[in-house]
Amino acid sequence: MSKIFVANWKMNKTVSEAKNFLTEFLPKVADSKNEIIIAANAVCLADAQKKVRRTNVQMAAQNIYTERAGAFTGEISVEMLKDIKIKTIMLGHSERRIYFAENDEFINKKVKLALNEGFKVVLCIGEKEEERENKHTIGVLTRQLKVGLMDVSAEQVKNVYVAYEPIWSISTFSTGKTATMDEIAEVHGEIKKILAEMYPAVYKDIKILYGGSVSPKNAKSILKIKNVDGALIGGASLKVESLVEVVK
Repeated sequence: MSKIFVANWKMNKTVSEAKNFLTEFLPKVADSKNEIIIAANAVCLADAQKKVRRTNVQMAAQNIYTERAGAFTGEISVEMLKDIKIKTIMLGHSERRIYFAENDEFINKKVKLALNEGFKVVLCIGEKEEERENKHTIGVLTRQLKVGLMDVSAEQVKNVYVAYEPIWSISTFSTGKTATMDEIAEVHGEIKKILAEMYPAVYKDIKILYGGSVSPKNAKSILKIKNVDGALIGGASLKVESLVEVVK
């Protein structure tokens, strides 16, 4: 069964670095039946999009603003992304939530705008270390899903990939801990239950990705877990060799 891979380059790669990466990467995955999406920074997105045209790799945006246009210096609009033929937007990433204080209601505005404008959305959810230690994981994920997908219809939610990234287990906020396969299986099962309650008719169509320091060493084991439909990859996506190994 094919899997979904979303590579998050974060605030890395210049235009030339992105082009060089794709020149080397694209031939190595040309025969892959998996869905491969690379979320790049806004500066190199247009050139990267030209590079992947007519290939099996898609580019995605890492963020948008809640308005279509206006006096919002430094922000990115859906119209800008449409113009360069981007079809997927990643929203709610833990770094956006923590560094830029994005809450669930604000993320929901972005999600609705993106879906209403015909984009696919990678919606990131996940708990902090103290929330897990206090056994609030399921409560946090339930809130993030219910508020993040508020007023999103059953038809629209088919275009949402839910990416679970336990914040305590990703390298950016490293606590020295990593999620075990049992922990991943348990939480993905709970996420499926939450989605079943929210969208009983279509929940089976909603794909759930795992993102918590995914690497060539653990990807195969993670992707065998029930209810794991793919991976959100951070640091391992910055080098051609490691991303190829994860995808293959």
